[in-house]
Amino acid sequence: MRVAPGTAITTIVLAYSQAVLGALFAIKPTAQTGCHGGQPCLVQWLDDGQEPLLTAMGPCYVALFSGNQKLIQQIEPVDVSINHSLTFMPNPLAGPDSKNTYYVEFTSVNSSNSSSPLLAYSQNFSLDQMKGSFDSPVPELTSTIPVPSSVLSAHPNPVSTSILFGTIPTSTSASTPTPSSSPPTPSSSASASSSTAATVPSPSSVATRQTRQLWVITLVGVFLSFLV
Repeated sequence: MRVAPGTAITTIVLAYSQAVLGALFAIKPTAQTGCHGGQPCLVQWLDDGQEPLLTAMGPCYVALFSGNQKLIQQIEPVDVSINHSLTFMPNPLAGPDSKNTYYVEFTSVNSSNSSSPLLAYSQNFSLDQMKGSFDSPVPELTSTIPVPSSVLSAHPNPVSTSILFGTIPTSTSASTPTPSSSPPTPSSSASASSSTAATVPSPSSVATRQTRQLWVITLVGVFLSFLV
């Protein structure tokens, strides 16, 4: 993962010293855009092309955090290798207005119970129109959301993975039609031409054959004159 300057990535890594950062590169929200409490907040990401790729992360638990790993609100799980965005509604009671202290965490479902979980983070961003407090988390908002079976079953055979600034297929095949017959090569054309030329009589051979025919006609005429 690559994050913009000013994020809390240092403290995050210290909190999860054995964590492995995935290739998820979050492009929204940013410190300049932010989101608003009670309104849809768009989170978008790409694959930065470095191991481990998004195909390795697959289905993920998603949650809104603040500061040093303070859980604010759970978000619906998503397969980050298939979907490259999600929209959630920041609950105004989840926390207060705060400038560039909120961020979204992705935890791979397959590594969630591992000593080295596979994680990814958005940039730090601001939330306004909030009415809650960091000191009074809402239990209903921080309870883990089960991963839907539709998210788990969609992952086994991803066709492609998106990478930063483009999409690169990971498993594609293309077949080139094979012509039923190939054009003749120069050598075969030459040999065909030579064989054709051999069957065409030359002018001298035609003249010789015509002369022989005249001699035969003359001899036949002489023989018939003797009979008469």
